Amino acid sequence: MNGALSVPPSRKSALSSGRQLARRLSALLGKPFPLTGKTRTDGSNLRKRVADVLSQSGGMPGPASDGTWRILPPKKKGVPRLLREYVDTYIVTSGSSYNLQVWNRNPSEPTPHVELGDGSFLRTCDVRFVMTRINTERGK
Repeated sequence: MNGALSVPPSRKSALSSGRQLARRLSALLGKPFPLTGKTRTDGSNLRKRVADVLSQSGGMPGPASDGTWRILPPKKKGVPRLLREYVDTYIVTSGSSYNLQVWNRNPSEPTPHVELGDGSFLRTCDVRFVMTRINTERGK
């Protein structure tokens, strides 16, 4: 995964809109994604693909300078790995309904995760979820 995405944006207002993210991530539609059956590996592979698409498509917010931000939860519990766009990725492999379980975070709470240099916070309710549906038979 691109290490630049593990640095948060310089300011919260610089995050891309949901429409911009969807447009940039549409490059993943219809692409092969073979599942290994190992949830951690598949999740990591998806995160890497999303990170690659985001970093190659341009339009990402500028990074925060070193020493101007800090992660607040101990051991980074519940903090998305793709901090630059504050995105968390999930794989959906079942039918029309899916029971998403988000560990270490209540997505409706305004709990701060990252304090930025301008005094603003990236909070749990600001995380954008990328739900990726993968057809297990076709591997796409």
